[in-house]
Amino acid sequence: MKKTILFLTINFIFLATHYLLAQVCKDYVPNEWRDNRYTDYGNGTVIDNKTTLMWKKCIQGLSGNNCEGTSIKYNWEEALQLANNHSFASHDDWRLPNIKELGSLASHHCYEPSINESIFPNTPSDYFWSSSPDSLSLNSRFSNSSLNSQVNNSSVNLQLNNSSVNSQVNNSSLNSQPNNSSLNSQPNNSSYSWLLRFYSGSISSYDRSKDYYVRLVRSGQ
Repeated sequence: MKKTILFLTINFIFLATHYLLAQVCKDYVPNEWRDNRYTDYGNGTVIDNKTTLMWKKCIQGLSGNNCEGTSIKYNWEEALQLANNHSFASHDDWRLPNIKELGSLASHHCYEPSINESIFPNTPSDYFWSSSPDSLSLNSRFSNSSLNSQVNNSSVNLQLNNSSVNSQVNNSSLNSQPNNSSLNSQPNNSSYSWLLRFYSGSISSYDRSKDYYVRLVRSGQ
C-alpha cells in the first residue's frame, strides 16, 4: 500500500512539474509560426522560409528528430570557435547567429520557451549567445544612458519577435559577424556580447566569459 502511494505521489509530482514547464501560448497574440514558415529537411536542419536562413534543428549537445541528449553551454569565444570548426549535414559554413537573426526565431505568441517547439524541440527557456558584440559593455540591466544608440526601441523589456525584430534592434554592430581578427580589434572595454533569452524573447548583454547555450545558423540553402 505504501509503495502504491509513493508511486502515485511520484507520478503526480512528475505530471505537475511537466505541466508547469509546458509552453504557454496566447491566442490573442498573432501566431507568426504558420505551417509554411519552416521546412524541416529531416537531416537535423531547418530552413526558415521567411528569412532563408538554415538553422540546426537542435542546440549543441542534442541530436535526433526529438533533440535528445545532454545540452552543452559555451562561453562566447568558445561558441565562435565551435562555429568556425563545425561541419554538419554536408555544410561547413555554420556560424553563430547575430542578435537579429537569433531574434527572428522568437515570438510573443508563446513563452517558456518563445520558440516553435514543433520545429525546435527541447529548446531551453534560457539564454543563447549571439555573435553580436556589445561595444558599450552594457550590463544585463541596460543601465547605460547610451542604450538607445545600440538598441533603437523604447520598450523596457526589449522583446524581439519576427514582425518587429528589425525595428527593435537597429545598429550595425549588432549585425556584425565577428571572426578571430575582429575579436582583437574590439575596444578594450568590450567584454560583453548580446544574448537572447528564450523564456520570453528578451535580449540582454552579458560577460563573454559566462557559459550559455548555442544554436548555429548558416546563410542560404
